Amino acid sequence: MRIDITSGHTLIETMTALVISSIISIGMYLVFTNGSKNIQMEEILFDVKNYSTSCLELISDKMRSADNISINNVLGSSTITVETSANGESETYIYSIINNRIYENSIPLKIYGESLFVNEADSFDITISLACNESELSVFESSVPNLMSSIYDIDINVLIESLENPNYQKNYKSSKRIFAINKFVLNLESS
Repeated sequence: MRIDITSGHTLIETMTALVISSIISIGMYLVFTNGSKNIQMEEILFDVKNYSTSCLELISDKMRSADNISINNVLGSSTITVETSANGESETYIYSIINNRIYENSIPLKIYGESLFVNEADSFDITISLACNESELSVFESSVPNLMSSIYDIDINVLIESLENPNYQKNYKSSKRIFAINKFVLNLESS
């Protein structure tokens, strides 16, 4: 009588293979989920940078051609009123922050990146502040008195905090120095 012995895997070998493959699968899952979270956070930061720099460009374009600019600082944020005149018609633009969005004449600015305030409200706490001041030029920068009242420094600060990860916090600041040429010319003519 001949006994036919076929080789097979024992229970211990099978369990060891299952444990090793499970560890590898869990490791790959953790790497990919961490990677996707990091990519999501970088996309949010990219959107914030686009939003703040685009808003800064729009505001600075209006301020450059302004005849009069008034700034009202309330609770660490500024409300900027820009008065322009073109073709005999005067227009007034009011820039302010309402519900962490930048508004022009009580209408939110429609700029790429503004959707993050709606889509990412559950995952991130985003705080925006707008600061604008008349620039304090030194004597070395300019000795013309009318020039000092026509230059403005504007800053948009964005603080991003993750609601899921308490260790994640980013601050982005975009700044610009603006020369209001129409205001400067009007000040020269009046003096």
